[in-house]
Amino acid sequence: MTDQGLQIQPERGTWTLMPSEHPMAKDAKGILSCPNCARMYVLLPDMGEPSTNPKDRTLSSIRCNCGLIARAILRDWNKRILYCAAFETRDSDGNLTPNKEYMHAESEQDAKTQFWASHPPSNPPSNFWINLIGIAPVVGYFALDKQEKKLTV
Repeated sequence: MTDQGLQIQPERGTWTLMPSEHPMAKDAKGILSCPNCARMYVLLPDMGEPSTNPKDRTLSSIRCNCGLIARAILRDWNKRILYCAAFETRDSDGNLTPNKEYMHAESEQDAKTQFWASHPPSNPPSNFWINLIGIAPVVGYFALDKQEKKLTV
Protein backbone atom coordinates (compact mmCIF):
# COMPACT_ATOMS: atom_id res chain seq x y z
CA MET A 1 0.00 0.00 0.00
CA THR A 2 1.15 3.52 -0.78
CA ASP A 3 -0.40 6.95 -0.42
CA GLN A 4 -1.71 6.40 -3.97
CA GLY A 5 -3.44 3.10 -3.07
CA LEU A 6 -2.55 -0.51 -3.72
CA GLN A 7 0.41 -0.88 -6.09
CA ILE A 8 1.95 -4.06 -7.43
CA GLN A 9 5.55 -4.39 -8.60
CA PRO A 10 5.53 -7.45 -10.90
CA GLU A 11 8.32 -9.98 -11.25
CA ARG A 12 8.58 -11.27 -14.83
CA GLY A 13 6.88 -14.61 -15.42
CA THR A 14 5.10 -14.76 -12.06
CA TRP A 15 1.49 -14.61 -11.01
CA THR A 16 -0.34 -13.98 -7.76
CA LEU A 17 -3.83 -14.28 -6.37
CA MET A 18 -5.68 -10.97 -6.43
CA PRO A 19 -5.13 -9.28 -3.05
CA SER A 20 -8.41 -9.27 -1.09
CA GLU A 21 -8.13 -5.51 -0.50
CA HIS A 22 -7.92 -4.79 -4.25
CA PRO A 23 -11.11 -3.24 -5.74
CA MET A 24 -11.26 -6.04 -8.36
CA ALA A 25 -10.93 -8.88 -5.80
CA LYS A 26 -14.53 -10.08 -6.27
CA ASP A 27 -14.26 -10.20 -10.08
CA ALA A 28 -10.69 -11.33 -10.73
CA LYS A 29 -8.75 -14.39 -9.61
CA GLY A 30 -5.23 -13.07 -9.97
CA ILE A 31 -2.61 -11.09 -11.82
CA LEU A 32 -0.14 -12.55 -14.34
CA SER A 33 3.13 -10.88 -15.33
CA CYS A 34 4.54 -11.43 -18.82
CA PRO A 35 7.87 -13.32 -18.67
CA ASN A 36 9.26 -11.13 -21.44
CA CYS A 37 8.27 -7.55 -20.50
CA ALA A 38 6.55 -7.83 -17.04
CA ARG A 39 3.29 -6.32 -18.36
CA MET A 40 0.47 -7.31 -15.99
CA TYR A 41 -2.76 -9.04 -17.00
CA VAL A 42 -5.84 -9.69 -14.88
CA LEU A 43 -6.77 -13.37 -14.58
CA LEU A 44 -10.51 -14.04 -14.47
CA PRO A 45 -11.86 -17.10 -12.59
CA ASP A 46 -13.01 -18.83 -15.79
CA MET A 47 -9.69 -18.40 -17.63
CA GLY A 48 -7.81 -21.52 -18.58
CA GLU A 49 -8.54 -25.18 -18.12
CA PRO A 50 -7.99 -27.50 -15.16
CA SER A 51 -4.61 -29.20 -15.26
CA THR A 52 -3.70 -32.78 -14.33
CA ASN A 53 -3.12 -31.43 -10.80
CA PRO A 54 -6.47 -30.04 -9.51
CA LYS A 55 -4.68 -27.12 -7.81
CA ASP A 56 -3.15 -25.96 -11.13
CA ARG A 57 -4.72 -24.15 -14.07
CA THR A 58 -3.50 -24.20 -17.70
CA LEU A 59 -3.82 -21.20 -20.00
CA SER A 60 -3.73 -22.35 -23.63
CA SER A 61 -1.94 -19.22 -24.76
CA ILE A 62 -0.87 -15.83 -23.50
CA ARG A 63 -0.59 -13.14 -26.15
CA CYS A 64 1.28 -10.12 -24.87
CA ASN A 65 1.62 -6.76 -26.62
CA CYS A 66 5.40 -7.28 -26.63
CA GLY A 67 4.90 -10.18 -29.08
CA LEU A 68 5.32 -13.10 -26.68
CA ILE A 69 2.94 -16.00 -27.26
CA ALA A 70 3.21 -18.75 -24.64
CA ARG A 71 1.36 -21.49 -22.77
CA ALA A 72 1.24 -21.06 -18.98
CA ILE A 73 0.53 -23.37 -16.07
CA LEU A 74 -0.48 -21.52 -12.91
CA ARG A 75 0.61 -23.48 -9.83
CA ASP A 76 -1.68 -23.52 -6.75
CA TRP A 77 -4.52 -21.78 -8.63
CA ASN A 78 -7.12 -23.21 -6.30
CA LYS A 79 -5.71 -22.04 -2.94
CA ARG A 80 -8.84 -20.13 -1.97
CA ILE A 81 -11.83 -21.98 -0.65
CA LEU A 82 -15.47 -20.94 -0.42
CA TYR A 83 -16.56 -19.33 2.87
CA CYS A 84 -19.98 -18.23 4.04
CA ALA A 85 -20.54 -15.24 6.32
CA ALA A 86 -23.73 -15.31 8.42
CA PHE A 87 -24.76 -11.88 9.63
CA GLU A 88 -27.74 -9.87 10.81
CA THR A 89 -28.86 -6.42 9.82
CA ARG A 90 -31.11 -4.23 11.94
CA ASP A 91 -33.10 -1.50 10.23
CA SER A 92 -34.12 1.84 11.72
CA ASP A 93 -37.34 0.27 13.06
CA GLY A 94 -35.32 -2.32 15.03
CA ASN A 95 -36.21 -5.29 12.79
CA LEU A 96 -33.52 -7.99 12.46
CA THR A 97 -32.92 -9.66 9.10
CA PRO A 98 -30.66 -12.76 8.76
CA ASN A 99 -28.26 -12.71 5.79
CA LYS A 100 -25.64 -14.94 4.16
CA GLU A 101 -22.82 -13.88 1.87
CA TYR A 102 -20.28 -16.11 0.10
CA MET A 103 -16.66 -15.32 -0.74
CA HIS A 104 -13.50 -17.16 -1.77
CA ALA A 105 -10.68 -16.69 0.71
CA GLU A 106 -7.39 -18.29 1.74
CA SER A 107 -8.32 -18.38 5.45
CA GLU A 108 -11.05 -17.41 7.90
CA GLN A 109 -9.16 -14.19 8.67
CA ASP A 110 -8.95 -13.37 4.94
CA ALA A 111 -12.72 -13.98 4.66
CA LYS A 112 -13.37 -11.64 7.62
CA THR A 113 -11.16 -8.98 6.05
CA GLN A 114 -13.10 -9.26 2.79
CA PHE A 115 -16.44 -9.15 4.64
CA TRP A 116 -15.63 -5.99 6.58
CA ALA A 117 -14.11 -4.38 3.47
CA SER A 118 -17.48 -4.76 1.73
CA HIS A 119 -19.49 -3.76 4.85
CA PRO A 120 -17.52 -0.88 6.37
CA PRO A 121 -18.96 0.81 9.44
CA SER A 122 -20.50 4.10 8.41
CA ASN A 123 -19.64 7.35 10.08
CA PRO A 124 -22.05 8.67 11.23
CA PRO A 125 -23.89 5.36 11.75
CA SER A 126 -26.31 4.53 8.97
CA ASN A 127 -29.95 3.57 9.37
CA PHE A 128 -29.00 -0.12 9.73
CA TRP A 129 -26.60 -2.08 11.87
CA ILE A 130 -24.55 -5.18 10.96
CA ASN A 131 -23.76 -7.98 13.38
CA LEU A 132 -21.39 -10.65 12.05
CA ILE A 133 -22.48 -14.00 13.51
CA GLY A 134 -19.68 -16.09 12.04
CA ILE A 135 -17.68 -17.13 8.99
CA ALA A 136 -16.90 -20.75 8.09
CA PRO A 137 -15.96 -22.88 5.07
CA VAL A 138 -18.93 -24.01 3.00
CA VAL A 139 -19.72 -27.71 3.14
CA GLY A 140 -21.40 -29.04 0.01
CA TYR A 141 -20.90 -30.92 -3.18
CA PHE A 142 -20.22 -29.91 -6.75
CA ALA A 143 -21.92 -31.25 -9.88
CA LEU A 144 -22.28 -30.30 -13.53
CA ASP A 145 -25.44 -28.47 -14.55
CA LYS A 146 -27.87 -29.93 -17.12
CA GLN A 147 -25.76 -28.63 -20.01
CA GLU A 148 -22.65 -30.06 -18.30
CA LYS A 149 -21.01 -26.65 -18.47
CA LYS A 150 -20.99 -25.09 -15.01
CA LEU A 151 -20.23 -26.39 -11.56
CA THR A 152 -22.98 -25.71 -9.06
CA VAL A 153 -23.12 -25.94 -5.27
